[in-house]
Amino acid sequence: MIVAAMGLIAEKGVARTTLADVGVAAGYSRGLPVERFGSKLGLLNAMIDSADAWFAEQAPMQVGSLRGLAAVRARIAAHVEGGLKSPIGARFVHYMYVDAAYGVTELRPRMQALMGAFAAGFQKHLEEARDAGEIAPDADCEKLAAVIVAMVRGVFVEWVLTEGATDLRALSPLMQEMATAAIARAGNAASRCKETPRP
Repeated sequence: MIVAAMGLIAEKGVARTTLADVGVAAGYSRGLPVERFGSKLGLLNAMIDSADAWFAEQAPMQVGSLRGLAAVRARIAAHVEGGLKSPIGARFVHYMYVDAAYGVTELRPRMQALMGAFAAGFQKHLEEARDAGEIAPDADCEKLAAVIVAMVRGVFVEWVLTEGATDLRALSPLMQEMATAAIARAGNAASRCKETPRP
């Protein structure tokens, strides 16, 4: 039923998808989604939980034993590969960002938590990079992680808006390079500034 609901929302959007539609698309009665989830909000929360759990399983497989900036690059790749493996799920998640902001505002805390979980994964690897001397020792890993998540989300929004015409796989290495090179350069610049004596 979760898969059927994601497919409908990816095709029609949240507002035009009813619980009865979901029941029929899943091959059950029109009333079963109400019995199981209670409301559309209950169904949407269950769908977000499902998407979150799916990515939480996928990301470690992509990152493996990598640490630091190499792990940051691998995690960006994991987001892209996740979208390519489950395009319906990726579209659903990005529809939820918009609906949480402007439509079903009751979803906002759950979507904020989802973004927080994505950012926490990047923050962990950035802290590893900081501890290994790959980036500046005073780097704000929380803010850097938020910027990376925003970049990835922006590319996915473009992909949704262009109906898949944006080549995610081609953009993946570019995103990885832009994120990690910019962070490393910023760290090197900060270090040089600290080492340069004032006149």
